[in-house]
Amino acid sequence: ADPDARTGDAVLDGLLDLVRESMPHRWRTWVRRYARVTFDAVREQLVAEGQLRAEKKRVLGLFPSVEYVLERPAAARALRERTRAVLEGAVPVDEISERDAAVAVLAAAAEPRALGAAGTGADR
Repeated sequence: ADPDARTGDAVLDGLLDLVRESMPHRWRTWVRRYARVTFDAVREQLVAEGQLRAEKKRVLGLFPSVEYVLERPAAARALRERTRAVLEGAVPVDEISERDAAVAVLAAAAEPRALGAAGTGADR
């Protein structure tokens, strides 16, 4: 990796730093190896941006835990609906932004329930 390359995103730049510091591997190895670190960094970034709210709680009344809650559920529903429309072909191709295309590809690669597919209970 280019030692001076930066994406402008703190999470991606942190992952690039880890890649630079480790032995050569295939990209899947780095993604799998640092999945938890990346997940935690993304979650903290979303909290810092005000997209998620961290609520402290206790499990069984004893063990401290944190639950993450969407700050703007309506915005998440709107994004899910737009992404579903893009994937189903309801939006003309020339009207799909790069951002919408990227979100749609990532959602489709994740799992059908990421978009609240019928029968999964994700819309409830």
